[in-house]
Amino acid sequence: MANPPLTGQSANFDVPGVSGTHAGGGRAVSGTANSPPGVPLTSGTGVFGSGAIGIQANGLNGHGLIAFSQGGDAVHAFVESGSSGSGVRGTGDSGSGVLGISASGVGVQGKLSNTNAIGNLGCADPQFHQHAGVYGESDQQGVMGLTTVAKGTGVYGGGTTAAGGDQIGVRGETRSRVGVQGTSFGEGIAIEGHSLSGDKGLAGRFVGNVHIQGNPGTSSGDLRVEGTSSFGGNATFQGNIDVAGDIRLLNADVAEEFSLSVAESVQPGTVMVIGEDGTLQSSTRAYDKCVAGVVSGGGALKPAIILDKRCEGDSRRVPIAMVGKVSCKVDAQYSPIQVGDLLTTSATPGHAMRASDPSMAFGSVIGKALARLEVGQGTIPILIALQ
Repeated sequence: MANPPLTGQSANFDVPGVSGTHAGGGRAVSGTANSPPGVPLTSGTGVFGSGAIGIQANGLNGHGLIAFSQGGDAVHAFVESGSSGSGVRGTGDSGSGVLGISASGVGVQGKLSNTNAIGNLGCADPQFHQHAGVYGESDQQGVMGLTTVAKGTGVYGGGTTAAGGDQIGVRGETRSRVGVQGTSFGEGIAIEGHSLSGDKGLAGRFVGNVHIQGNPGTSSGDLRVEGTSSFGGNATFQGNIDVAGDIRLLNADVAEEFSLSVAESVQPGTVMVIGEDGTLQSSTRAYDKCVAGVVSGGGALKPAIILDKRCEGDSRRVPIAMVGKVSCKVDAQYSPIQVGDLLTTSATPGHAMRASDPSMAFGSVIGKALARLEVGQGTIPILIALQ
């Protein structure tokens, strides 16, 4: 190989092999590789450096290094297999270690071209950054993204695999603190999730303690869920849930599931009693002291909380209202029902009636009527108060 036109050597660590100084503010060192005819332009290297520090560039006020390319990579850094070095490393005492600016493309892009891990870069737990396109480590912010426009995105993570894959756009892991944290200093939203396919806008699994400070509601607060269907699946919490604030439930009663007798099939609003085997069945006699309550879910009054819920879709288990308001089937043929009347079981299967006999009412009262029914049978809202 022929000697290049300009070479430099130095055995002193503090003396560079080649040094260039430009007093007029131009380029101190410039390198251009022109490929001969028939050779791809990408095969040339404008400036090449190897060693402990391949290329070092210092700019007192301007840029330490400017690289320009019309088609290939402006800067290409390569670390041989098995080496623990970094392809590109930037350090800034007060400014940016590495700054990337693009008018239309990507300011800084990192890509992992094989399945090998990027190696341990001094991180205490290397599994967090294995197979990483971009890795950042700091005693403050490992990776920080900031947008200066109204609809920009500070940090964006996405996946290119077609539907059915198991990709994660943004993932956060931690050993003892917070995997992903969002903070809003104004009227914005700390964490927001959207789903364009109607699936999960925001999905989470909590193992341990969950602390909610504020007023989780539908209009404001720390936790906000919008949409016709709040959750497409189940939210499972393994541990304790401590709420320092209000929990606002939009539905009415607190219910608990009970098993039905084998041949029983009931509708919401039906008055139920306890059978000999402990299962429930529709009431069939007046002032029955075995009354259990009313099947929840009738009309516009839906259960807010269901206790002892087991298999979804089990037709042999029904929620019975324990506390709150519930729609109840009533029969006024025995006595007109007024607001505030105590109700008990009647001889009409699954229906309540006005408790006219106080001596028989004790132990068989279902609750208080919240609406009137002068004649016939119907469904009215009642306030559950078993006594």
